[in-house]
Amino acid sequence: MACSQDIDSSAAETPAASARIDVDAQSSTIDVTLTPAAEDTLAKLLELADTGTYNSLARLADQTPGFVSNYGGVNHKDFWYLKYRTGDWPTRQLGKVLAYPPGVEETSGGRVFVWPYMALAGPLDVTPDVARDMTELVGDWQAEAVRAGQAYQGYRVGVREDGVWLYFFAGEGF
Repeated sequence: MACSQDIDSSAAETPAASARIDVDAQSSTIDVTLTPAAEDTLAKLLELADTGTYNSLARLADQTPGFVSNYGGVNHKDFWYLKYRTGDWPTRQLGKVLAYPPGVEETSGGRVFVWPYMALAGPLDVTPDVARDMTELVGDWQAEAVRAGQAYQGYRVGVREDGVWLYFFAGEGF
């Protein structure tokens, strides 16, 4: 079940489509303990998801050199404004993603906590519970796509163990 892909510790250049999700085989629960710094960042992100705007998300993202919100090189504020205008509200998506437990990605720069945990699932990780969560968040096609070796397509959030918010994007990765 474990597979690892390194990302640069100073930026979010290559978030893994597959890494480690710790699923207790008997209870199908995710067991991840966040660092205090990651807990602080999670609290900020949850507050933004609840009461923030795409502008406030962009202000926080701009504090991290190399933060990734999209693949086209568009600045975060403009990109999230476009998402907002099309009805794909970034703060709503952030809240949905953070409602799930994180998985853990081991990188050369340390651990990265990735929400939702199923963003790190590989073909053999798609248990009925994981498939249910993928269906709830992304759609009924996502579990079969991952089982077939395709990357998770939904939104994901990455927070390094030192509390640095690395990315919030949707799609396959880089």
